[in-house]
Amino acid sequence: MAFYLRKGFNFGPLRVNLSKSGLGFSAGVKGARIGINSQGRSYVHGGRHGMYYRKNIGSVKGTPTSHQPTGSKLKEEEIFTDTGLTYKPVTDLSRAPFSFPDIFRKTNPILMWSGILLIIFSLLISNLSVKLVVAILGLILLVFYNKKRNKRNQLELAFEALRNLKPLEQNQASWEMHSSDLDSESKKDLALLVFNCWLEKQMTEGEILYSSTLMDFLLIEPDNLQSITLEQYREAVEFVLADHQLSYAEEQLIRQMEERWKIPPKTVEAEHRLIAKFAELRKMQMEDLKPILLGRPPIGKEQGYFEGEGKLLNLRVLDTYQENKLRYKTVGYQVDMEGTLRITDRVIEIVEGRNSRTYPINRVEDIFLNVAEGVVEVNIKGRKNPLIFTTPEIFTFAGILQKCTMN
Repeated sequence: MAFYLRKGFNFGPLRVNLSKSGLGFSAGVKGARIGINSQGRSYVHGGRHGMYYRKNIGSVKGTPTSHQPTGSKLKEEEIFTDTGLTYKPVTDLSRAPFSFPDIFRKTNPILMWSGILLIIFSLLISNLSVKLVVAILGLILLVFYNKKRNKRNQLELAFEALRNLKPLEQNQASWEMHSSDLDSESKKDLALLVFNCWLEKQMTEGEILYSSTLMDFLLIEPDNLQSITLEQYREAVEFVLADHQLSYAEEQLIRQMEERWKIPPKTVEAEHRLIAKFAELRKMQMEDLKPILLGRPPIGKEQGYFEGEGKLLNLRVLDTYQENKLRYKTVGYQVDMEGTLRITDRVIEIVEGRNSRTYPINRVEDIFLNVAEGVVEVNIKGRKNPLIFTTPEIFTFAGILQKCTMN
């Protein structure tokens, strides 16, 4: 399996991945991503809930890509599966998205054509009574179709006028000016969409309003209000952490959302833990590392900075099968060593009983913290494959390691 290594943290919808080998980019939604690594090779990555799929799809630099051996007709795909051997720092943050009404659904043209055909058919009927009934039915269908189409057009116009209003313009006067011609059902549907857009606009402008001021005239049901504000809050958390940094201003904005949108603390406990971890990383990068006493004698003037429980993992092929002219490989983590994990100013070290392995700090090229899987991938100069570590203190381990490589 190919790994895309970078100094950065895997979280959020957009990543700019920094490494000594160059820049890489990836983007997408939960469960599906497409990206370009620093060598210019593009790839796709998808999956949820422990099952993942990755595939190289070519090069954008014109460099040659690998081919199947001569005579082989089967292409290979890899599926990553969670073997449960990592220490995951947070629970799954994914939630079922809020279901908004589809006010943009096109009116079914069958109504229109049915009405037209009934009117045409009525002209061929000789019985006057039947002719009138059929014609009236046709007219009713046409009127109904036209009414639904006009309603959709009105909703679209109102939505376009309201969706991008700045926070100071998000008020009752604006709402009534653009929705006064709508019926109560249409207003109810429109309010949900507009409220969602207004919250997003507040985030981008950095000006958070009290949700209660909008509720005074949008009249959204409390359950819907909480669902929409929670979804926008969680998207905001992902967005501010997407660049693997959490500034003080970003942290304050998140706290302001919680207060003014009345986010129940119990519903965002996982997000709070994640924010706290990234805040610790921010603090760590601003301060000098603090030496600790190691469980073994130091070598010369060696300074220790991390010691704790950990594992060194390998990515192994667990199963293979063929389907639709493709060969699938199921891969997952297996434990190579498990014991004490250390970081000093000289080495990364893992010790299991009498066995130990050390890797020079000055040969570390790239560090990739995967929050979702609870692993840190470390690319060592001269090694084909990365080292994969997991530890209950994954954020601290990654932060100290990154700090050590920058000194």
